[in-house]
Amino acid sequence: MRTTPRRDPVGRDLSRATLILPEWMEAGMLGAITVGLAFLLRDIWIGEPMHTPAVMGMLLVGGYEAASHTTSAPGAAALYNGIHFALWMLLGLGATRVMREAEDDAARRWMPFAFGIASLVALFALETVIPQTPLTRLHLWAGAIPGLMAMGGFLLWRHPGAFAR
Repeated sequence: MRTTPRRDPVGRDLSRATLILPEWMEAGMLGAITVGLAFLLRDIWIGEPMHTPAVMGMLLVGGYEAASHTTSAPGAAALYNGIHFALWMLLGLGATRVMREAEDDAARRWMPFAFGIASLVALFALETVIPQTPLTRLHLWAGAIPGLMAMGGFLLWRHPGAFAR
């Protein structure tokens, strides 16, 4: 889809490259894939590929007890990955909307910061539940922060006028 040329307050052309998918989907997928790669690299490092999705999936399916004793659960890992991508898509939808608002109205330039802080608060809330499983806090933050940074970087590239002036 090609967007119509937009101009920033200075009059520069803000035309963007053509995307294959809607912007919010690409932003969400970029965040989800970045997190997935971070978890996969960590899991390969410890010698248990797909450990993180299996534990998270078992947490969703069987609760804390099941999650604390699992080493391999392909079905639970698949369930987790589906939910993981869906949540990142929703995050991409919200973040794209916020960036467009900030780019279109200078009075709303605070919105991306508030959205970023809200995302970190939601991650912290998730962290209060997860420590009872074999996953560690640093492990989850090491996946989530790069995902948020990748999605934010993509959206900053797509919306250069969001923080102009």
